[in-house]
Amino acid sequence: MNARTFGLGLFVVALVAACSGTSATPSGSAAASAISGATASTGTSASASASGSSASAPSATATATAVASSGDGSACTFMSDSDALTLFSGAGKAQKTFVDTAAGSVTSCRWGAPLGQQNSVILVVDQLKIAPAIAGAKAAIAKLITEQISGLGDDGGFALKHADSVEVVFIKGPTTVLLTVSVAGVDADAVAAMAMKIAATL
Repeated sequence: MNARTFGLGLFVVALVAACSGTSATPSGSAAASAISGATASTGTSASASASGSSASAPSATATATAVASSGDGSACTFMSDSDALTLFSGAGKAQKTFVDTAAGSVTSCRWGAPLGQQNSVILVVDQLKIAPAIAGAKAAIAKLITEQISGLGDDGGFALKHADSVEVVFIKGPTTVLLTVSVAGVDADAVAAMAMKIAATL
């Protein structure tokens, strides 16, 4: 997996980390750069450089929890373990992290190998709470899409489509979703279909 893929795979987490004033750059990754200038911050104000808008927001302290699924898919709210298995046969149980701030909450679910490595499925769902963050996310997603997929919400499509790594990103109302499957011979159509299934539940 190249640096760009890893950056895209973390851009939503980086967005909410920026919202809370915390750092979310595992392994020294410059994931925040994938946002392409669309940032949100909470403290005394929130701004989205892509839209030039700003709004007041309360200060926030990010809280995070991580849990392991029992195998029935209960750990990840948006995609079950059995769904992950259709994308990667070695997916196993979900590892979930939840972060909540005044600007939005991020649910990150990972199956398989550690973050940034091959043989993994990563789903990041960001439920934004303030208009500037939503505007910034829309602008960032529009720049990331390389191939449109209709029916994913307000905007969405492939951000990456290679033989060993496929990413689908979309925004539906105040919710952004990034689904990344990094495995040799990944089925891009299957990843798109799973993204559609997730979109239908939002």
